[in-house]
Amino acid sequence: MSNSPATAHPIAFPPNWWARAGWLLLVVYIVYACSLLDFTWARFMIGLDNGARFIGRMFPPSFTRWEILLKGLTESMEIAVLASALGILVSLPIGLFAARNLMPVWVTWPTRLLIALCRSFHPVIVAIVFVKALGFGAMSGIAALTVASLQESVTVTGQSPVVDTSTTQIGNTFDAKQLSALPPGHDIFRAPK
Repeated sequence: MSNSPATAHPIAFPPNWWARAGWLLLVVYIVYACSLLDFTWARFMIGLDNGARFIGRMFPPSFTRWEILLKGLTESMEIAVLASALGILVSLPIGLFAARNLMPVWVTWPTRLLIALCRSFHPVIVAIVFVKALGFGAMSGIAALTVASLQESVTVTGQSPVVDTSTTQIGNTFDAKQLSALPPGHDIFRAPK
């Protein structure tokens, strides 16, 4: 037993009053913002009724206008195939220009900057820009999907040669003649004479 007085243990998680005040302000703001929404139980029930009618019109599906569905399906497939082909044609040279082991620095850095720029924008934002620039239609979809294909990342790595790891046994047998032909060993733990 020691005669020292009992030491007080430090508090593991001391209260952070600034964080608590911030959370309190956030709750007050959320209550205030919800009070401005003009949310009532009647509006909620009307919304549920509208949602039920919307889902009710989907089932059972109606194929009375199948020509329109087929036209939209083929147009979507054409857009996807054309955008993929154009994306490959654009991505291959850009990928080669971005390779540090193939191109000088003054070519790789601007190309990598272009790739980073393409990756920094969400595909929906790119689509909105192309709809504004080219108008609504297949061409803006093809352009947006082509830029989206530049956002994809492909990592090429060199594979190491395959090593047979199923057998880990290496063995050889020595006869007396081979052992006697070996040079005498040196004992590293014995002091030299």
